[in-house]
Amino acid sequence: MVRDMTVDPWIIVKRGESLNKYALIDENKKNNQKAEDLINQAIRDFIENMRRIKVQFPNVGIGDTETDESIIQEVYDQLHVL
Repeated sequence: MVRDMTVDPWIIVKRGESLNKYALIDENKKNNQKAEDLINQAIRDFIENMRRIKVQFPNVGIGDTETDESIIQEVYDQLHVL
């Protein structure tokens, strides 16, 4: 199944405002929005790279629960060493 990428799946809008889906804590809401936009782009870039890897190596398990959970755990671990 190929996802329709004409609609940005990362942007969630409620009553015309973006939700703080990453629990960003700056009191300046504009900083939170700018950071959220950059996080969204980083995630889109990561996913696009993963798609390329999956196309190049279709049998390595990307898309399988155990593989994906391991990848997400590594991303989580790396966030904590920033």
